[in-house]
Amino acid sequence: MDSENGIYTVLLAVASLSLLVAVGFVAMCGMDLYGGLFIS
Repeated sequence: MDSENGIYTVLLAVASLSLLVAVGFVAMCGMDLYGGLFIS
């Protein structure tokens, strides 16, 4: 039961981390896109 809990904790951490990275990546791409639109 303890090891199962640890696995779920690791999965949750990995999922939230990847979600954070994806959101940051999309935000950066969006900023680049909007910046290019406004500049041109």
